[in-house]
Amino acid sequence: MSQAQDYECRSHHVDEQEPRIPGSSTRLEWVEIIEPRTRERMYANLVTGECVWDPPAGVRIKRTSEDQWWELFDPNTSRFYYYSAASQRTVWHRPQNCDIIPLAKLQTLKQNTESPR
Repeated sequence: MSQAQDYECRSHHVDEQEPRIPGSSTRLEWVEIIEPRTRERMYANLVTGECVWDPPAGVRIKRTSEDQWWELFDPNTSRFYYYSAASQRTVWHRPQNCDIIPLAKLQTLKQNTESPR
């Protein structure tokens, strides 16, 4: 596997588990993630695919935590894999009891909005 940011993601079914506000059925559109190279916080919209450096105003944001993992897709093996920005660890099997952010879905959304029609 190469580094997470170098992947070209393809559209695949992603687990229906969306980030939610604890104790609520409200789905969160924005999540805070740690950029692997700079270790800076950035914000991603899981619905539109938009990524920004500054927290968007007036919306709820799912904050990053030590147990946050990213779900990414490896086109070479046609498999999903999981990356922890906190520990900089990559695994093939879905981690248990943690917060999984579907970045493969996010990257697909971003590519679809950036590609010429």
